[in-house]
Amino acid sequence: MGILAIETSSHWCSVAFLFADRQLVRHELLSNQASQMLLPWIHELMQANSLSWDAIERIAVSIGPGAFTGIRLGVGIAQGIAYARAKPLIPITSMDGMMAYQYMTGNRHVRQDGYMIAAIDARMGQWYWGVYQTFKDRMPIRADAIALSEPSLIHVQSTKRVLGHQLTLGEEIGSHLQIISGEVSPHALGIASLALQADLSGSFLAKDCQPLYIRDRIAQTILERSTPGL
Repeated sequence: MGILAIETSSHWCSVAFLFADRQLVRHELLSNQASQMLLPWIHELMQANSLSWDAIERIAVSIGPGAFTGIRLGVGIAQGIAYARAKPLIPITSMDGMMAYQYMTGNRHVRQDGYMIAAIDARMGQWYWGVYQTFKDRMPIRADAIALSEPSLIHVQSTKRVLGHQLTLGEEIGSHLQIISGEVSPHALGIASLALQADLSGSFLAKDCQPLYIRDRIAQTILERSTPGL
């Protein structure tokens, strides 16, 4: 069984093919060039390794949170491939994929029993963040929904350790958080590894795969609370 995974939620973009016996990856800092590179990367990896679409059982894609333009690009390309090749399309959040990849690469902070905060810079002085339970011998599990807030407002009883992407150190973060690393990035191999665990008895139709835009969701929730009858 093979999986094609796409991750475009940050300036670091990646494409990965995951099989039982091998991993094929392109992961580079592309910024706004991802639209020009994703399909050529996929074609080049398949051609160089003599892969056919018959060897790919499922497609997986990062749905965010992160850079929304990049996320829409990745989801759109994944949808196009899934439609054209009649493959299931599995949505995975960028932070779940980021934490899974850190486990796969042996990050000692992730490969221990406990809890950790994963975070991604959301700009405007805010982070996307979530709490993960970590284990010595299996992938981290997110304990709750991904949230959006200023770092100073993040208070988690189970941990103060933070692992994240594009996180800056500063007085505004506060002593209640300890940034272990602020420069890990979402990665397609993490997306692929989680998609491998998905139960395909469920429905994973390409048309149902949509970007996760948390800032918009929170704004809508506030509007609904403040507008009777909405």
